[in-house]
Amino acid sequence: MADASSRPPRRYKIGDVAKMLGVTARTLRFYQEQGLIEPQRSAGGMRQFSEADLKRIRIILEFSKLGVTLKQIGELIDSRANAKTGEQASEQVFDALNRLYQELSSKRTLLDQMNEQVKLAMEQISLCHGCQEPPGERGCSVCPLLKELPAEFRSYIFDLIWES
Repeated sequence: MADASSRPPRRYKIGDVAKMLGVTARTLRFYQEQGLIEPQRSAGGMRQFSEADLKRIRIILEFSKLGVTLKQIGELIDSRANAKTGEQASEQVFDALNRLYQELSSKRTLLDQMNEQVKLAMEQISLCHGCQEPPGERGCSVCPLLKELPAEFRSYIFDLIWES
């Protein structure tokens, strides 16, 4: 009986990978066209994805969910590959990571601000619990939220919900 180290590594077809990761096969082909992944090919030309490919795709998907562009992901991937020395590689990778860190930090600040607005809107809308008045086109005529709370203290999310 062969042990696990003597078995060839497991390979996955594009449809299986797409299903496992919740993406389309077209997405995977696009990632390959963009140079983000490079699955091996079978003798018949079919893409064969390794565990390492799956791991890389998962990371790409996580970055994408955070709004990191595929171009930025590609720059990060290429930052080491295009270097001629370890020193140059470390500088290029550091610079790419620093740009990514700065962008994610900025997004985090915006996300924290929006999260506070959502929390404020939830607190404020709770004033409407139990209200029996029908909402009108311009808000409720007896709404304590609209009448008693100055506009500058209301969550700006209400601009999406109530017509002004």
